[in-house]
Amino acid sequence: MVTTTIRIVNGERIVRLARTDELMGEPIRKALKALAVIVEKSAKEETPVDRGRLRSSITHALDVRPVPLFATVGTDVVYARDVHDGRKPGTMPPTSALRVWASRHGFAVSTRPRISRRTGKPITEPALYALANSIARRGIKPRPFLTNALAKNISNIRTFFQNAGRDIERLWSQGA
Repeated sequence: MVTTTIRIVNGERIVRLARTDELMGEPIRKALKALAVIVEKSAKEETPVDRGRLRSSITHALDVRPVPLFATVGTDVVYARDVHDGRKPGTMPPTSALRVWASRHGFAVSTRPRISRRTGKPITEPALYALANSIARRGIKPRPFLTNALAKNISNIRTFFQNAGRDIERLWSQGA
């Protein structure tokens, strides 16, 4: 629990306000929660869709402290960073990561890789190698769905925190 003491300059009046964390916590939690939901919704609208796995994985979480300091909107899908930030030319992605995508998009690839009898390792099919080589040469264009969602909601962020400030002021004046 945080206790705040206010002393007026002339020393005549001293105000002690206990439970500052409770006073500020709820309005800030409410603002952060609402913002996280709005940014999550916008991010889902901005996300490029192939199968919908990336879009459906976007979620939010709120700081659990008595006065929350942040909300997080994001995803735990491994390839999300390559979609969001793009991929610079120069490195070839593993062909195993491209197999399912390529077969759904008309590339002539088998559903399971052939295994070399001599080495016991998967054999790279020409179509997958060509796709991986193309990505290595050209890279992947960024599609910053999270950044765009945040930028799209800047005015909402200001409004929600202004409202939270007013709520804190009202609660403060009632407690003083």
